Amino acid sequence: MSVYKRMWQFMTLQKGLMMNKTEEAIARVRKGGYAYILESTLNEFYTQRYCDLMQVGGLLDDKGYGVGLPKAIRLHLLV
Repeated sequence: MSVYKRMWQFMTLQKGLMMNKTEEAIARVRKGGYAYILESTLNEFYTQRYCDLMQVGGLLDDKGYGVGLPKAIRLHLLV
């Protein structure tokens, strides 16, 4: 079983581990005794905003972003 599958099983079986809002999770991390898996851009934002936070380890994966637009929109010329 992959490490990600085991992590998911652990997180979903333990009451109170899953958070609905990132802000609530960050507050819980700052109180101590809790770690939060977060998308890298938001992780950078929060670790720069709060000096008592840090990223542990590298990225879990590396994905790009895409934007879908209707064909008639010519915004792609600005990118």
